[in-house]
Amino acid sequence: MNITGLKNKTVPACFLLLGIFAHRNGLCREYMNELPAPQTLQPEFIPEYNVNVILNGRMLKSRIPIRITHHHYLVPRVYLDHKIPVPKSQLPVDSKHVVDITAIVGIKTRYDAGQHALVIDVPPEWLPRQSLSASDTDESIDYSNASGVALDYDVYVSHNRWLDAGSLYLGGRFFTGSGYLFASGLASQARLRGSAFSATQYIRYQTYYRQYFADSDTALILGDFVSDGGEWDSGVRMGGISFRKAYQLSPAKNIYQSPSIRGTARAPSIVDIFMDNRKIASDSVDSGPYEINNLPFINGAGQVTVVTTDKLGNKTNETVQLYKTSSLLAAGINQFSANLGYLRYNYGYGDSKYHNLAFSGYLSRGITPTLTHVLFMQNASRLLMAGTGINFLVAPVGTFSLTGAASSDNELTRRNGGKAELGYSYANQHVNLSYNHSQYSRGYTDLGSYGYQADGFSLAPTRSIDQVWLSYQWRNAVTLGIGYFYIRPYENSVYSMGNISLSLPTFLHGDLSLGVSAYNASGHDLMMMLNWSLPLGSCARAQYTFEHSSPGNRNSVNLTWGGYGPQKTHIDLQATKEETGYRNQRASIYHSSRYANLSGGLYGSNDKTYWLEGSGTVTILDGAIQFNRDSQGAFVLVNAGIPDLPYYSGGNLEGRTDSRGYGFIDNIQAGTPIEISLDPTHLPVDYRARRYRKKVRLYPQSGTEVNFGGEKAFPASFRLVDGAGHAIPAGSVVKDEDSGNSTFIGYHGTGFVYMENDRPVILSIYHGVGSTCRIVLHRRDFASQRGTPPTYTCR
Repeated sequence: MNITGLKNKTVPACFLLLGIFAHRNGLCREYMNELPAPQTLQPEFIPEYNVNVILNGRMLKSRIPIRITHHHYLVPRVYLDHKIPVPKSQLPVDSKHVVDITAIVGIKTRYDAGQHALVIDVPPEWLPRQSLSASDTDESIDYSNASGVALDYDVYVSHNRWLDAGSLYLGGRFFTGSGYLFASGLASQARLRGSAFSATQYIRYQTYYRQYFADSDTALILGDFVSDGGEWDSGVRMGGISFRKAYQLSPAKNIYQSPSIRGTARAPSIVDIFMDNRKIASDSVDSGPYEINNLPFINGAGQVTVVTTDKLGNKTNETVQLYKTSSLLAAGINQFSANLGYLRYNYGYGDSKYHNLAFSGYLSRGITPTLTHVLFMQNASRLLMAGTGINFLVAPVGTFSLTGAASSDNELTRRNGGKAELGYSYANQHVNLSYNHSQYSRGYTDLGSYGYQADGFSLAPTRSIDQVWLSYQWRNAVTLGIGYFYIRPYENSVYSMGNISLSLPTFLHGDLSLGVSAYNASGHDLMMMLNWSLPLGSCARAQYTFEHSSPGNRNSVNLTWGGYGPQKTHIDLQATKEETGYRNQRASIYHSSRYANLSGGLYGSNDKTYWLEGSGTVTILDGAIQFNRDSQGAFVLVNAGIPDLPYYSGGNLEGRTDSRGYGFIDNIQAGTPIEISLDPTHLPVDYRARRYRKKVRLYPQSGTEVNFGGEKAFPASFRLVDGAGHAIPAGSVVKDEDSGNSTFIGYHGTGFVYMENDRPVILSIYHGVGSTCRIVLHRRDFASQRGTPPTYTCR
């Protein structure tokens, strides 16, 4: 290769590269020394920030885009319309999209850099009213849909010198959760001693199917029922169909007029309500107007003290006069009943007769918190009755009621009539006063008296009825009561009765009652009574009663011991002597066992009558038959699976399980969630339960079984060490791979599990980050240790 030629070609190339580099370096230096002028922002440009909003001391959830210029805060108008309550009269008309919030009269604003928030204070009266409830609301727990059978029974037998008698009552219900089928009746027999006379009778009481609809608080009845007229009209027995409101399905719902506390908080505060120096309600409120409803308040007039405490501890006190009554419905609440069927006669006496197709119904509505209106009507083939009424409150004077109705009856002869009623009531902490006047025309008729003339019965018409009642209770528990009744029929003489009673505490923690009654049912008569009761220890009581009337004087002494209720015994002894020389003695004993209620005794003078009675409820749930004490309402069958273990409802002790591990809770309040629980501190060492508490909610007349999964198990205590022989750290998690239950390692590596039968238990131990091991427990490992816990190595 020619080296000289290669050198001659390389030199020009180097000069070319050097020239290119020098040119580019010069261009860069020229560009850096001559930067273009910066681009200036337009004068109308204002930066936008997304900030938090603190409205009257409360941080709102959403952020707001704002623009800031010279300490003026520009806020989107749509945000003011939906998030910040500003009266439209305060907003500028010409601002369609953005509003300068600092220019609105009444609003104070500032920017808090620490919280990156726009702090806004508006007058509290601009804020929407907060509606709060002082009463506890029930948890959202579904109704139990358990199906089963409950048979109520009552057996009674008596014996004396002349007569042997006995009776059997049966009332069975088949429930399917929201509905139940019910039938009841009484069979009785009586036989005269020493003769061939005997009488046997069967009376059917009721047969019906009732279906509840919890979503609408209503009930449908097919069969026998009593028509529901509310407080406006009397009910009658019918056989047919009924549809009515059933607010017992929602006990937490406030359906009656209830006083409320209204106020305005300048800042987020705590509102405490006191009555008689006792706190009855407490709630937290935000800044602005508030209203607290459903106060736990006694009926009648009273006053409460409202104490408002803000975040800085400033307190304000206010005394408020209130009035509460259950005769008024809450505003917007409806009550109704519609009943169609045949009227039922001779109920409880013999074979019932059904005839005269009839309709009965009413509709009442709370118009305002102080006004309730009602419409009611009854109709049969030859009867029409319709009426209306109102209840209204004039606080603090009391409540008034006005009712009027007209009827047209053509059962035998044409009769037209009407009725008018006026009522008044007032109550407070010490006084209870009520008055009622009813006026009837001679031809007034309703379903309560319809159909009897055709059977040959004649009911004497009533012209008017007046009733007044007054009671006053002093702070020392002394109570005075005055009552008066005056009835004027169209025929015969008037009937009146007056009563004065006085009740007061005495020495030795006793109670003394005095009463005087005067009436003129058959001439004028005066009756007086004195009753003095003294406790004898914690479970016994002695009582003396003196009575005076036209037949003469009567003296009675009564001794009682024990109490009524689940698994309790009660003994009652009484001796009576009359002025005529007649003496009477009575003795009885009552015992409520786990399986039935048993009672017996005697009464009479020289020839005593001896009697025995037993009652209870037989339940069939999940194919298991169980005998229990009587319960004609909703019930819970407790299946703990563990004998002699305390069980509770709502925290109250109900009893202890029997030898089979069963318990029974009767008369559960329907519609209200209630917690059924066991006491694990009384759990035998060789038993365990899968759960210890459960909440249930029952329909009326239904039942359910609560299974706690109790079972006999072997308590296995062991010790865990690592590969070096050191105890596993306390707090390490031990998980049973079969059941999924977890527990923790204690000090010195000790652990505890229950072993069922002889089946081995696989445990996973988590004792550090990423540190896991498994061990297998065998029953034989514990049998050979003679009380010493076995040690397992966790590798």
